Parts: sequence; C-alpha cells; structure tokens
Amino acid sequence: MNRSAHSFAHSFAHRFAHRFTHRAAAFALFAAAALSMRAEGAAPAREDAVAGDLDRRAAEQLLRRADPADVGRALEALDSPDRHVRERLARYLGQRALGTAQVEQRVAELAAVARSDGDPAVRRAAVESLARLDQPPAAVALAELVADLPSDEQKIAAKELAGMLRGGAALEGVVAKEWTRRAAGRARIGPEAFGELLTGLGSALAEVGEAALAPERYTALLAGLLSPAADERAGARAGVDNALARWVWLERAELARRFLERIAADGFAGDALVLRAAGIALAEEGDPAAARRLARQVGAKWGPSEGDVAAELTLRARLVEAGAEIARGAPEAALAALGAARSVGRELVALRLERDAQGGPGTRADVEAAVEAQRLLVLVDVWELTAELASGADAAAPPQRERARAVHRGLLAVHRAALDWEANGVGGTFDDVLEGEFAPRRLLGLDERHAAMPRARWLDVQRQLGRALALVAPRELPGFLGKDELALAENPLEDPERLALLRSLRFAEMELVQRRIADDRENRFLWLRQLELLREQFQKDEADGFPALLDYRTPSAAALVLSVDLRGDGDPGAARTLARALEEALGDGRGGPLWREWTLARIHMAVGAASTDLGEGDVARAELDRAVVRLEALQRELEDQLAELDAGNAPPTLGSDPAAERRRMLRGQIELTRGLLADAFVSLAVNANVREKDVDAAVAHFERAFELRQGDFMVVLLACYRARAGRTDEARALLVDVHDAPALHYNMACTYALLGEDDRALDYLARTFESSVRSEGARARQREWARDDPDLASLREHPRFQELTAP
Repeated sequence: MNRSAHSFAHSFAHRFAHRFTHRAAAFALFAAAALSMRAEGAAPAREDAVAGDLDRRAAEQLLRRADPADVGRALEALDSPDRHVRERLARYLGQRALGTAQVEQRVAELAAVARSDGDPAVRRAAVESLARLDQPPAAVALAELVADLPSDEQKIAAKELAGMLRGGAALEGVVAKEWTRRAAGRARIGPEAFGELLTGLGSALAEVGEAALAPERYTALLAGLLSPAADERAGARAGVDNALARWVWLERAELARRFLERIAADGFAGDALVLRAAGIALAEEGDPAAARRLARQVGAKWGPSEGDVAAELTLRARLVEAGAEIARGAPEAALAALGAARSVGRELVALRLERDAQGGPGTRADVEAAVEAQRLLVLVDVWELTAELASGADAAAPPQRERARAVHRGLLAVHRAALDWEANGVGGTFDDVLEGEFAPRRLLGLDERHAAMPRARWLDVQRQLGRALALVAPRELPGFLGKDELALAENPLEDPERLALLRSLRFAEMELVQRRIADDRENRFLWLRQLELLREQFQKDEADGFPALLDYRTPSAAALVLSVDLRGDGDPGAARTLARALEEALGDGRGGPLWREWTLARIHMAVGAASTDLGEGDVARAELDRAVVRLEALQRELEDQLAELDAGNAPPTLGSDPAAERRRMLRGQIELTRGLLADAFVSLAVNANVREKDVDAAVAHFERAFELRQGDFMVVLLACYRARAGRTDEARALLVDVHDAPALHYNMACTYALLGEDDRALDYLARTFESSVRSEGARARQREWARDDPDLASLREHPRFQELTAP
C-alpha cells in the first residue's frame, strides 16, 4: 500500500484552517453574557418513539455493515412507513462498498424515491446516493431529475450530478438540452441549478482528453461565461477552474495550457487565461521557457492608462516571469522582473487607494481587490527574498533581514487594511504570501524538472526562506529556528515601525466595534462590553509593554507544509525533526483554539507518517492515535455547536454574519476535521499492515476511514483490503468502476498483485515511477517502500520488479 496514503489531504488542509480562523482577532464570543440571554426550553418529543425502533436499528446496521448480500433486503424494505428507515436504506443503497450488486435495481428504486417520496429528507438521501453510485445509469437518472424536480430541489440534484466522475455524458446531454429549450423560450432548469451543471461540465470535459479541445465540446461552458444570470456566470467560471484542476490531477497539464490558450484566442478574458496558462507551464509542466513567453505576452501590454485590472494582471505576470527566470538559473533577470513588478504594484495600490479616497470601496469585490493589491506588493518582497536566497545569500545577513522586515511590515499593513475594510479571504498572515496564489512554493515548489532548481535545492531554499522570516517574526513562524537561533531572533515590539502597526490593529478593532454598536442594535449590549474590554486592554498594553498585541497574529503552518514536502521527497528523518520542532514551539499556547487543534493533529500525523517510513511502527501508531483522539474530540465539539445552532439554542455571537453563514462555516470546519480524521485512520491502516504486520487492525482502521470519506482513492484502497482478505470477486468489481489517475497507480499495483495478476500489477508499478513520483529523492524512497511492501511480496522474484525497484 502506498506510503502517500498517509498524507492524502495534508497539502491543502492548512489553507482551509486559515480560512475559518482569520476573523478571530476582530470578533469575540461572550459566553457568560450570552447564557443569561438564552431561552430555556424542553427537549422536543421523539418522533415515533416506539414504533419502528427495531426497524431503525436494523437499517442502521445495514448502513454500517455495507454488505452486498443485504441489497435485496434493503430494496424490499424501501416502502417502510417509517421515514427514518427509508432514509437510512436510501443511503445504504448508495454505498460504493456494495460494488455492482443489483446496481440497475438500486438506480431504479433510488430514482423513484427521489421523485415521489413524501419526505424531503428521504428524497435528498436518494439523490445523494445516486451520485455516490457514480455509475452512468445513475447519472442518466439524475439528469432527468434535474429537469423534473421542483425548483427548490433542482439545485441539489444538479450539484450531485456535477460531482460525479462518470456522469460526464449525461451532464453534457442535459446542458445541451437546456440550451435548446432556452433558445425556444421553454427553460426548465433555474439559474442556480444550471450554474451547478456548468461547474461540473468543466470536470467532465477534462475526462475526455484531447476531445475537450474541440470547440463543440466547450462552447456551452463559454456561453455560460456570457450568461446574464450571475449564478450561471459563476458556475461557468468554476467549471473552467475545475477543468484545469482535473487535468493537473490527471497529469495532463499540457491540455490545460492548450485549452486556456485556445479559449483566450476566442476572446474570453484572454490575458487572464494566458496568465493562468503561464502558471501551469511553470508549476505543472516544468517548462520555464513557455512560462516566460506567456507571462511576457501579458506583461508587455500594460500602461498607466490601462487601469487597475490590467495593472494587477501585469504584476502577477511579472511574478510568473520571475519564477521562470529562477527556474532557468537567471537570478539577475528574475530581480529585474521583480523590479518591474514593484513599480506596477505601487501604481496598483495607488489606484485602489485613490478610489477609496473618493468615497470608499463600493462593493465587497472592491474591498477585497484593495486588500489584494497590498498583498501582491508584499508578495514582491517575498519573491525578491526568495531570489536572493536561491542565489546563495545568507538568510541571517543584514540585507536579507531588512527584506524580511519589509515583508512583515507589509503584512501588518494588509492586516490593518483587512480590519478597516472588513475584507474576507486575506488577513495579512504569512500564509497569505507563502501559500496564497502566485506564492513561490505554488509556482516553483511542485516540480523537479527545473534544471537550475531541482527539488532538493528548492526545499532548502524554502527552509532558508522560513528561517529568514522567523528571525524577524519568531512567534509567527514557529518551528524554523533552533534554540541557539532563537536567541538571535528579533522582537517586533522593539521595532518602532512594527510596534506602531501592531498598535494600529487595536485601534482598528475598536473602530470596528464602534461601527457595530451603531449598526447591530440587537447585540448592542455585547458590543458595548467588548468596547469596554478593549479599552481596558489598551491601558494594560501600555503598562505591560504590549505583548498582548502579538495575539492578533495567527501563526503560520509553513514548517508543517515543508515537513510534508520533505517526506514526499524521501527525507522522513528531516520531516519528522521539523514537525517536532513546530510542536515544541507551539507549547506556549500561541494561535487560536481551532487553528491549534487542527495544526497539532496534523503534526501528530506528519510525525506518525514519517515514523512509518523510518520503520518505527510503534512510534507511528502512538502519534497517529494522538491525532485521532484530538480530531474526534474536535469533531464532537463542532457538531454539538452546529446542533445547538440548528435547535436555536446557540448563544449570540458577536459579528456581522447571520446564522446561515455561521452554519456554513461550522459545516466546513466539520468537513475538514472529518477529512483529516480519515487520513489519520488510513495512516494507521498502512502502519498496521506494513510495519506491525497486523492485518486485522489494518482492516479495522481502514473501515473507519471509509465511513468518513469515499471516492476513487478510497475505493482502490478498499479493493486492496478485500483482495488481501481473499474477497477477490468484490475487489475486482470495485476496480471496474475506478477512474484511472496517476495518484492511484501504486495502490492499483498492490491490488492486482494481491489478485495474482502480476503483469497488470507491474504495469501500474512502472506507471507510478514514470509519472506519479516526480523527484529523484521521492523515487528512491518509493522504490525502497515497494521492496518492503507486503502487498507486493508475490512480485519480488520477478525480474521486471527487481529492475523497477533497484536502488
């Protein structure tokens, strides 16, 4: 089983963690005051308290067991008078673990339930189960439902159809039919639902390979970009994004670039799409020459009279150009491009500040654009520091320290602007420029094919970048400095300019609260109390030397990201050392509660996965168990908060977000937590199988992971476990429906080896080394893993296996 299964979600989880926690500095929850305002009420009576209780238990057991032998029994019971039983059975019939057992009957019954059941929760469960089946007949059924369901349920069915990997043909068909109906003035699908279909259309295009570049295949998507309905335009834009992301996942980045260049030539937001093509050429194709050519094509068009949108495109183009020059081994050319970027960036900030001075940003988009302009200017400093370090400069040298201070000063200014304008998305943290769009790691850190910047060298530059920034803001970049270096680090509070910026955050929050006192009459008492507390803290700041101001700043998880990258490149020892250094640094309690729980859980997972690689199975299990305990507790807490909110019992929360927005955020937080928990169980399963040789424990861990998350990656792992348990027919049935992707190849090799199909297993193993493992360090580590993997034991004497896995 693939060692990469340990960290399926690690590469992106930190972005979501920041998204859900960056407002903590601006708003506070006053539980004590809120409790006094809560209305007491009796618990609602349980519906059908006695009737059907045994049936419910039996249905719940079916749902948990997911045994194909139970399909007939579930189909017969779908007409139960108990709506809870019908809902559980509908969800059971959509389980991927059932394979192809009676799939036609399952599709027919689920479609009937979705169309005619009297309970909306049951209908929704049936729609979701059709999507989970991810079979062409289920997609056809969903496509028919989209057009036939009431308008308030169309969007749900459309969203589920859009998310199906094997629903492409049905999706294209229903979109084409709707365009035809609209041309005749007989539209049947509302704008929200149609926007969802356009979102999925992009992913469907990516699945057809070269055929997607034929104009007749993508015309509907481009037509959506010009729709008068905002929901449809947004869906079409998301569809383009999904097509690009799917091509990258399939390691067909060249198709993504050619698609962008083609539709740009057709006149659809040409320069923006050409710039995206440049980023793909650099980050995914490893082609700095093409990236530089495309970036210069965009950057050469701008002049001061072109306006702020053109200025932002030009600035971004210069960043891509600088990255291409670094990849080519031309640091002086990179610095020249960054100098041009700085000039454009200053123009951009001036243009947007001038607009603010003339009456303030008029829309949410204006607000976020103004903050983004300042972030991009800070990003220029990050790139310049990166270019200097790539040329061999010392991270601790005075010029690099001053550059790092400029980055921190710029981020503090962005933080202040975000508070002033109440902007979402960017909060002025280091992660905004280290992991945000057009950051050095995003453009240069994912591919080893840059001759002047191979993967191992790039990882060292990333380490030095973290070290340089940590030397000027150690509390915000934990994990990068050893104990000796911490003594050399600066205290931002001793820098008058940065102290003034930090103090301005306190003033900005006080001003925000004063606006809320005027605007939010319902919570006026709580806002007044908040203002009183801030004034008390302001007086305490002066007496204590301002250390509390540092609490405004959310720490960066950059050390954890680098730890995952180091392990991926075949250096688990360095990865574990860095993750443990971060854990030690967080021992002082820095960061908000939610950020800390997510980050500490991910640290345990990183240490556990690295320990498995190092052959220390007992250490790995202990660390992964710590992650599970932490995440399960967090999931329960978040679910309790959501239940309280749904029941109307949640205490008032200060902030401008309505209950619907709070509910959306809680659901997102629960989803992220469940995803991390699934990763932890998969890592436990891998460790139990490969290091502890405990097959039963491995199966138990994986089953828990599968309950939390499904999809092709997990279905391949399920097939692998069933093949190992001797359930070969079930394993083969599961593999029939798996959509091929490079990230699945190693586990496909393991499964076919367990099924005794040596040639197919070796073919998948060869494809793993050809495409899925990009750096030499990662390839060496993957070869070592394969030689020791019990799932591949039957291949060890095969000459081709020995050739593929030779040290």
